[in-house]
Amino acid sequence: MSTSTKFLLPFVLVTGCVPTYRTELVAQSSLSVTEPTPAAALQAELEIPAEQADAYLLAYEVRLPRAMELTYEIRCPDGTRSGVLGETFEAYRTRRLAELEQERRRQAEMVGSLVGAVVPGVQARASATAPGANASAQATVRPGEAAEQAALQSLPAATLPPGDVGARTLRDEFELSGSASGSCVFALASNVPGQDISGATVDLALRRRIDVEAERAELAAAEAQARLQAGLDLRAALALDLETRGATRRTAAERRQIALDLRAGLEGDLVAAGADPGLRARQRAEADAERAREIRIRAEAERLETEARLAAEAAERARREAERQERARREAELLAIAWDARADLKASLIGLGADPDFRRRQIEIQARLDAEAAARERQEREAERLRREQAQREAALRAQLELEASLGLRNDLRADLVALGADPDLRRRQAEARAQRETEERERRDREAMLAEWTAEQRRLEAELRAGVEYQAAIDLRADLRADLRAAGAVDRPPRPAPRYEERPAAPVQGAIWIPGEWVWDGFSWVWAAGRWEVRGGAVAAGGGLGTLDLGVHGGVTVQSAPVTVQVEVRPR
Repeated sequence: MSTSTKFLLPFVLVTGCVPTYRTELVAQSSLSVTEPTPAAALQAELEIPAEQADAYLLAYEVRLPRAMELTYEIRCPDGTRSGVLGETFEAYRTRRLAELEQERRRQAEMVGSLVGAVVPGVQARASATAPGANASAQATVRPGEAAEQAALQSLPAATLPPGDVGARTLRDEFELSGSASGSCVFALASNVPGQDISGATVDLALRRRIDVEAERAELAAAEAQARLQAGLDLRAALALDLETRGATRRTAAERRQIALDLRAGLEGDLVAAGADPGLRARQRAEADAERAREIRIRAEAERLETEARLAAEAAERARREAERQERARREAELLAIAWDARADLKASLIGLGADPDFRRRQIEIQARLDAEAAARERQEREAERLRREQAQREAALRAQLELEASLGLRNDLRADLVALGADPDLRRRQAEARAQRETEERERRDREAMLAEWTAEQRRLEAELRAGVEYQAAIDLRADLRADLRAAGAVDRPPRPAPRYEERPAAPVQGAIWIPGEWVWDGFSWVWAAGRWEVRGGAVAAGGGLGTLDLGVHGGVTVQSAPVTVQVEVRPR
């Protein structure tokens, strides 16, 4: 088992349809079980950064090399979560076999539906006539149902494929509070006694969720600050340019004097209009006096509150100190009484004949008895070991003697059989003859396979040559016919119009093939043949019209002579 934790640079992982949040990976941890571990719980720890965030997402991915049932527990600062992962191999095998059997039946039903679409039901009748009586019978044969039953019987029974042990990957994630700090611990343990969980791997990932709107507001504020700074820079550059062109900059004293003159003129105009020049000063003075009074009242209240709090704290400290001293005094008195009682009890017991060293002597006696028992046990084990070694030596000696006797008997028997005419090399010669026959049979099969392959290749080449000759003959015939018709005054048909757009209807059966619509020449004009569905085998299953399946080379020449137009088509077969 090995665990590792590492921190990565943040990067954007996912974004939703509404750009409200984004996440970035801040930490991850891995846990893998490399050795058989049937019972011990495994743990992986992941540190949560101390910085604040909108929220954290803790995701885990558990990869199981085979079917197994595990329990997990996630302990984080904001709570604990637990549950069960996976399933036992027996449960997986039962579920998987049921799925495979269902798939097998679906395949058989598909075969039956295709056959039923191509070959409809057939009515069968039979009759018999005899002197004075007659009989008849009628039955309906449905090839689709028969094909479904045959396919169901021919398909192999549902079994688990080799190597299918129920390996799977489980994923989930939890949301943590953005103010959580500390560490999250992921504990994984077997839910079945004695279950081997080697090969299991756990990956933990901690992602920080960031409010995109707040981040966007910060970026907007930064951009506004940058624009303000750019405006100030532009203003400074403009002022410098004006000064370069001869403009004069007013001094601060001049600007102040102009402002004072403007203020004095405005004040005179307002006074002449009936304004009170001292109103603002009186209002300011009254407001200052009111604020000063409120400050004095608040300061007095805070002082009284502080004095009351300090007095209460002092009284509380004095009370606790008195209680502590009283408790220490009582404990000291009780301890002294206990020691006196213990001394009196010990003196009384010794006076009555008690032995104060009795416990020590009992311990020494027990230790001596334990040492003697251990020595006897060692002697017995040594004697047992010697007996076992002696028995092993005797058994080895008997086995050696029996082997020598059997070898001698075998040699004597072999010599007697050879003297009576037996062949000691018969088995070897039989094996060589059998190997020779197998080699000859294998070479014969190889020759036959090569001959069959060569024959098939020759037939394929002959078929290609024959098809090429027929194709060339059709091309030549088409060219000659086209030249003759044009010499007689024929003209080519008009170009094919652009294809139309069609809405494709739903397929009538599974596995049907859609044949798009096309323009077809009917001898006088181009006619649109609607698209259609076809099942395997070329039969028309459904569609807007019927079509033809043309194989080989075909072409057409139109002879136009008012008021009749004739089309000649060539289709080599």
